[in-house]
This record gives sequence, structure tokens and C-alpha cells, in this order.
Amino acid sequence: MTPSNENELTQAVLQRLDGASDPRFAQIMQSLVTHLHAFIREVDLKPEEWMQGIEFLTAVGKACTGQRQEFILLSDTLGASMMVGGCARTSAGRQPVRGREGRAYFLQRSRDRHPWPAPGRRPARHLVGRR
Repeated sequence: MTPSNENELTQAVLQRLDGASDPRFAQIMQSLVTHLHAFIREVDLKPEEWMQGIEFLTAVGKACTGQRQEFILLSDTLGASMMVGGCARTSAGRQPVRGREGRAYFLQRSRDRHPWPAPGRRPARHLVGRR
């Protein structure tokens, strides 16, 4: 099937996951595709903006080494690490961690002129508590 509109495209991508051997993987990927496509429509992402995003992710990947995983630091910057950790603790019957490191980091980031660190610069953990 050749999609003729955005909704058909989303459905075509989702159908590719129908035969996935791992149901949890299929669930996660279906949600990712659905939310990603909705995000692209919501912000009316332009091709040059999409390319800037690809270039940013490429730079993050190139900055990774065997001892340094920049995607984890990016995950920290976006708050995803704390979301996953908090959700995992809550679903296991424990309270989410509400440490001051996360609050201090995000407060500091909101004060900085450049809201996201460039790949290859100092890791996010160095920003915690900095004034």
C-alpha cells in the first residue's frame, strides 16, 4: 500500500509492527510512531528542521565512546531518565525519587542562555548545582 496522506502513512508504519515477535516491543514502537507522527503534524515540522534534528542526533552519536554515553546524558537533559525511573518505582509500589539534583539541574538549565548543551561538551552531571 502506498500511503496517500499523513494518516495512511502512520497506519502503514504501524501495520509493519503487527508481526513483531515481542508484544512489548510492538506496543512501545506503536506508541512511539503514533506520538512522533502527531508531534510532526502539531509543530508542522519543515524538512530543514527535521534535518537539523538528524544532524543533532548524529553529533550526539559521534560524541559517544566506550566510556561515555552521550544519549544517556541527552536523556537526562530531556528529563526522560527521571520519568522512567520515577514511573518504574511507582509501578513497583515505591515512591518516585524526588532528589534535589534534578530540580537544581533543571532550574540551572532554565537560567542558561543556551537551553540544551551541545554534544561533546561537559556532561550534564557537571551542571548540577552550578550557579
